[in-house]
Amino acid sequence: MIRAVWHLEKYSIALILTLLTGCASPPTLVMKDAALASIKRVAILDFTDAPGADAGYSGRVVAGVMTGQALRVPSWQISERERIAQILEEQSFQRSSAVDVQTAVEIGRILGVDAVIVGTVSQYRIGSIPFLFFLAFDKDVYRVSFNFRLIKVETAEVCLSADVSDTSLKSLEDAAVKASSAVFDKISERDLSIARRASDTGALSSAAPLEGPAVSQSNLPAADLGPDYGRRVAVVIGINEYAHWPVLEGAASDARRVANEFRRFGFDEVIELYDREGTRTAILDALGTDLSEKTGSNDLAVIYFAGHGQTETLSSGKKRGYVIPVDSDPSRVFATAISMDTLRDLSDRIPAKHIYYVMDSCYSGLGFVRGLAPTPKGAGYVRKMTSRRAVQMITAGGEGEEAIEAGGQGLFTAKLLEAWSGDADFDGDGFVTASELGTYVKPQVSAASDQRQTPQFGTLQGSGEVVFQLR
Repeated sequence: MIRAVWHLEKYSIALILTLLTGCASPPTLVMKDAALASIKRVAILDFTDAPGADAGYSGRVVAGVMTGQALRVPSWQISERERIAQILEEQSFQRSSAVDVQTAVEIGRILGVDAVIVGTVSQYRIGSIPFLFFLAFDKDVYRVSFNFRLIKVETAEVCLSADVSDTSLKSLEDAAVKASSAVFDKISERDLSIARRASDTGALSSAAPLEGPAVSQSNLPAADLGPDYGRRVAVVIGINEYAHWPVLEGAASDARRVANEFRRFGFDEVIELYDREGTRTAILDALGTDLSEKTGSNDLAVIYFAGHGQTETLSSGKKRGYVIPVDSDPSRVFATAISMDTLRDLSDRIPAKHIYYVMDSCYSGLGFVRGLAPTPKGAGYVRKMTSRRAVQMITAGGEGEEAIEAGGQGLFTAKLLEAWSGDADFDGDGFVTASELGTYVKPQVSAASDQRQTPQFGTLQGSGEVVFQLR
């Protein structure tokens, strides 16, 4: 009986996907090739929010997706979004909810870029359709529509404009990715075509070199597309048997499963601390000493922790999250636990180019400088993003939430292992990025817990992205 229901569910999903594909609107695109040819430095501003959306939310998310998409264009250099906000704040620049051409030009001059992308979100919502006529539950459908313009700062010319719309069964972010993919496919093709013509005629300018070679995904060898890492080292910590905190059921076994997953990925070394081994001193020594000595400037370091987390509200109102070691005293959390501020400081001690914190605990006060949105990775994207510094984190939930355990396993880690098995590889290229992991795990955990637990993920430092190569 269970097997029969599963087959019906698969056919239902296939039917819904077919219907959604038929409903997706083809993008309306106007592109001026000649004007685009000289653009190298691009800034993407927060979009104007959809009607009824939470203030600043839909516009920020879509702009984040657009930032990821723009990184696919080989010759473009994309301004970091946190840097844009910092510069505009320093210049005391006041912008209205909508950005017209002249305002975009003014902002572009402040930022020192060649072009600015602005836009408006017209639809950003979750609907539902019957999963199948004779089944008694619905399936969420995520719908996103938006328009955007690329404005050249020097001439105030609109070089590109597009109206896009799409739907997804996964997330609103995924719908935004799907909506804009066709447009950026065309921009990337145009960019590569110009690069080829310039290379054939010897006309590449030394003053404005392209960031990537003019080649397609299909003719790049696999080694050139993979993560640009030397060594990969992980520290895995799982604590059930606390001395002064409530005993947990599945933290240690979850950690062992994750350690085995890292070995499956081919990590060079996996350092493990379980239960009584997970003291404050041992954890700090593993992170601050072992990872410092065992990683170099071209390496990946991953830290996985399963155990208790705690959030403290300071007198200023600021939130501070803590990792709880096995020997921590609940009455002296500041002195006996490990704060998120300490973890951030430890990141500066670890020479690895990429550091990824995976925390199966719930916290607030993480201090992400930017969120992450998934993007189709395209030719050379993985190499490009792994060549840049990145410190990223994903946690099981926020302040006041409980990291749910069931059947001896944590819900967060169960979904994380699904993501690493390939379910988060949205474009099927054999690589899973930190943004894909977060985009898969967050709605899965939230739905499975009836919204009681919602993972958080984002970037703490840098503009690169952690990448796992599936095996």
